[in-house]
Amino acid sequence: MPERKEFDLGDYIEVKDRIAKFYELFGQGRLVTGEVRLTTEPDGVPRVLVQALAYRSPEDAHPGVGWSWMALPGTTPYTKGSELENTETSAWGRAIAATGILIDRSIASANEIRGKAPVETDPMAPEVTPVGPWSTRGTAEPAGAPFDGLLRQTPTGGAFGFAVVADDGKRFYALAEGPLALPISLVWEAVQGQEVHVTGHASMVRRKRREGGKIVLMRGIRQIEAERIESGEIVIPAPPDGPLRRIEEEEAAQAEAFTEAMSVLGADDEAELDAIAKGLGAVKENA
Repeated sequence: MPERKEFDLGDYIEVKDRIAKFYELFGQGRLVTGEVRLTTEPDGVPRVLVQALAYRSPEDAHPGVGWSWMALPGTTPYTKGSELENTETSAWGRAIAATGILIDRSIASANEIRGKAPVETDPMAPEVTPVGPWSTRGTAEPAGAPFDGLLRQTPTGGAFGFAVVADDGKRFYALAEGPLALPISLVWEAVQGQEVHVTGHASMVRRKRREGGKIVLMRGIRQIEAERIESGEIVIPAPPDGPLRRIEEEEAAQAEAFTEAMSVLGADDEAELDAIAKGLGAVKENA
């Protein structure tokens, strides 16, 4: 296994240190997040850009200005899922650096370098060949991990996997991640052994294992990243116009009508309603 390489951050200042020094020098200073922009220019890669300003005083007409950007999703375990926060932090560091604070070693901060460092390739990472949008029907069954019908927590959120066995015996392995993982885990007992319809994006996945000091590829499986799961009356995610949504809308309409009716009551009406409410309370206490 190749030796893992680490970035040497010894020549870079942490943003927290720049912030501490900034407020030490400028007690009335303030850091402000300015423009936040999403773009895919010029190469089609989604990015978030953040502008920050470092005001040394309330009257500072020429604050330090810093910009930072980050690809979406983040490319490191430190940034994936918190790209905006990391970009904002780096922009603050650059804005403070623009005022001349702690730039003797580098204008870039350790946070910025760490956030944009490439991830070392994991030699055991599976080989994934995307197929495209897919839909499959069959019987929902547990299989080998991670498709064993158990809810797991991963660095990017929940994950729940199971097998879908078609009538001809072919198997797809469905993986529900993020907001779909918990709902399917809660109804798994009702879904297991029943016909299920899964739609999403399919890939051919070949995992790896070690044999005698060597890494060998295992047999490929058909895996589908679930975006919708249906089994009988169970639909995940729930349709926006389903029974629960209609009940919520009806309750909201009733509450709005009641509020409107109450708003036109006079003083005598309110006194009468108050007396009725007290009477009902007395009846409940004596019941």
